[in-house]
Formats: sequence, structure tokens, C-alpha cells
Amino acid sequence: MKLQRIMSSAFLAVVVCGTLHAQDVFRYTNDGLWLYTGSNKDYKPAANVSQKVPRETDFHRSSKTKRETELNSPQRNVSNVNPYQRDLIIKVHTNMIYDAALAPNGGLELSFCKDWTVGTDGWIAWMRDASHNAWYEHYGYDVFGRYWFGKAHTGPFTGYHVGPYAGTFTYDLYPEGKGYQCDKMSKTFRVGAEFGYAVSVKNFFFDFFAGIGFLHTRQDVYYPNHFNNGYYKAYRRYQNLPDFTRFGITIGYVFGK
Repeated sequence: MKLQRIMSSAFLAVVVCGTLHAQDVFRYTNDGLWLYTGSNKDYKPAANVSQKVPRETDFHRSSKTKRETELNSPQRNVSNVNPYQRDLIIKVHTNMIYDAALAPNGGLELSFCKDWTVGTDGWIAWMRDASHNAWYEHYGYDVFGRYWFGKAHTGPFTGYHVGPYAGTFTYDLYPEGKGYQCDKMSKTFRVGAEFGYAVSVKNFFFDFFAGIGFLHTRQDVYYPNHFNNGYYKAYRRYQNLPDFTRFGITIGYVFGK
């Protein structure tokens, strides 16, 4: 039993001494890397070893992580911190092309990380021209996701972007003498992809985008009934068409920047 204690103590002493010795194998000075000779803490130049051992292998230095070094560096410029690295940024916008087409609209876009945003747009147009017996009515909404990239991309809502979109709408269009109608939003939908570019002026953002996709609609075609001053449905058709209606120039304002 006594012999086992002696052997255990000796083993522990060897491990401790070996560890301390391993920590003193190399030492850096202004003259380069030095190798421990094993006697009286003497060191000699280690020219053949200096290329194999990285500078940070100096065991006599206090260890700091890269992040700690950056945070404690006096040269660290706080103004370089990206203001977009926050939890949530909100942008509200309107499509000026829809506005010019007398279709008031609005949208909301959210940033949940530096490179991705999600959003939705909605619009409504409700006009009638009694003098020409014509009307122009439609409303709907889209949802979309965007991936932002490019040299101008310093955060969400700036630079180039690409992503999918999907939407639904209903309409009743009667220019003069012939009408087209889809009275249920579930019967008209579109899906596709869009590409665009956005620039910012302080908290205001200008976005130029266009998309291409697929459009499906159930359409009723009707004509005026001159006998009772009403209208009659001539026929119903289902159409699958390429979609080029997703485009715009939006102006938006960002909250949370």
C-alpha cells in the first residue's frame, strides 16, 4: 500500500514537471524564437523550428481570443458597426407606378437578418365612368421574399435583390361593350421570381424591380343586355398565362435603422 502511494506520487510529479517543461519549450524574444536546452532555463536559437511553430505558440503570453482583442483595441471604430445588425427592421413603402395607374397601394417589408427580407404588398382600384358606361375595378395582394447581395449591399434594403413572389387578386374590367371578371380571389393567382436594385438616402429607400412568372385565372366574359339595361355572361374560360404584372418603382421609409 505504501509502495502504491509512492508510485502514484512519483507519477503525478512526472506529469506536472512534464507539463511545466512543455510550456517552456519555446520562447519568443525580439531576436526571434529560442529553444529550451533543458538546463538552468537556458535557451538557444531555434532557427530550424521557427518556421514550424506559429508566432502565437508563445506559452508565456497571456491568451486572448480574437474577439477580445478586437473589442479592447484602441483602434476599434464604433462608427463602423453595421446599424442593420439588429433584431428587426421595418420598411413601409408604396409603388409609384401603381399610384400613377390610380391604384392606391401600400406595402410592408421586414428584415430578420442581414441578407434576407420578407414582405407583402396590397392594392385597390375602384373606378366607374358613368358617361361611357365603363369601370375599372381590381384589388389583391402579393407576398415575397428577397435575398440581397452585391457591392452596394451594406444591409437590408440596399443593393441588388432576387427572390420569389406569389399573389392573388380579383377584378372586374369593363372598358366599353365587353367585360372581363373574376369574382373570387381564390380563382386567380400568380407565382414567379423578381429581380431588382435599391438605393437609400438616409432612411428613405428607392427600389426598382420587375418580375416574371405564371398567372392562372378563371374569367367570365360578359356583354351588355340592351333589352333590360343589364348584362349577360357569354362564357367562362380558364387561362394560364405568363405574368409580367409584377413590377414597380417603390419609395419606402425604414423604421429601426
